[in-house]
Amino acid sequence: MPPGVYERTDKIRKSISQACKGRRLPKESKKKISEAIKKQWKEGKRKSSMLGRFHSKETKEKMSKFRLEKKKQLGYINSPETRKKISKILKGRKLSEKIKRKISETLKGKKKPPFTEEHKKKISEKGKMPRPWLSGENSPFWKGGRSQLSKRIKNSFRYKKWRELIFQRDNWICQKCRKRGGITLHPHHKKSLATILEENNIKTLEGALNCKELWDVNNGITICRKCHKETETYGWNRYNKMVQGK
Repeated sequence: MPPGVYERTDKIRKSISQACKGRRLPKESKKKISEAIKKQWKEGKRKSSMLGRFHSKETKEKMSKFRLEKKKQLGYINSPETRKKISKILKGRKLSEKIKRKISETLKGKKKPPFTEEHKKKISEKGKMPRPWLSGENSPFWKGGRSQLSKRIKNSFRYKKWRELIFQRDNWICQKCRKRGGITLHPHHKKSLATILEENNIKTLEGALNCKELWDVNNGITICRKCHKETETYGWNRYNKMVQGK
């Protein structure tokens, strides 16, 4: 045959594969092959076949399905019952200091890529949505209702919405010092939150959410942090006034 490159037919390939079946290379020849391949990689003579190429969605789906089936066959994928058992066993466990240090060392210097605008919008939209499955007893941070009712009200989604409505109405301007920008704004109750809770005998978050007087926009005004501290109902000011009155 004249010298040159010839394409192998399917018959020739099958015959070569059948002839090579069962053959095992000695360790010395394996080492030589690996060293030769390493040299080719270093010199840049050898390149991957997938360089600059990407798998299509169809191929990715096929690959994922194939891997899942293999894992199921080998028993790598746990059943939902075993997953529940594992979660129960791991609940309450804390990482040791050594593991924490290792994690911190591995993450040092690694910068996360910045979020895209679309991703930021999705996060903001999801953050605005109420999450009843993560509130109250369903929350992973639930500690038997230790937090005060006022704090729970202020952390609720409805309070945040009420606050935004007041800020929008007042155009983000403090209604006392008339400043805007460069200041932290607070929504202030004209009729204090504590008095509303006392008058309506509210002791739970559900009762507070159902109270119409509590969410009246006309009962709130926008004021800055400095002006809020000067009010009678801020922090200990109310308590001090009561003590002085006695």
